Amino acid sequence: TVFEDIGMVALNNAFAGYNVCVFAYGQTGSGKSYSMVGSPDDKGIVPRVAMALFDYVEKQKQEHDNITFEVMTSMIEIYSEKIRDL
Repeated sequence: TVFEDIGMVALNNAFAGYNVCVFAYGQTGSGKSYSMVGSPDDKGIVPRVAMALFDYVEKQKQEHDNITFEVMTSMIEIYSEKIRDL
C-alpha cells in the first residue's frame, strides 16, 4: 500500500529523530487528496501515520518510565499559487 511504501518510511525516520515531510504533487483529479486523507472506510496516509505514531508513543511510554515525546505537525495546501493552512 501507499502507507507501507511511504508512510512507514516517514514514520521510521521520525522515530529516529529526523523531521519528515510527505508531499503530494500532481494533476487535478489524480488522487492526491484521496491518497493523503482517504475516506471513512479507506483511510489515507495521514490518518494511518497518526494512528501508528501515537500507538508507538503509547507503547514506548508503557515500556519506559521516564520518557517524553513532543509531536508537532502541520498541513498546508498549495493551489493556484495560493497557500492555505489546513
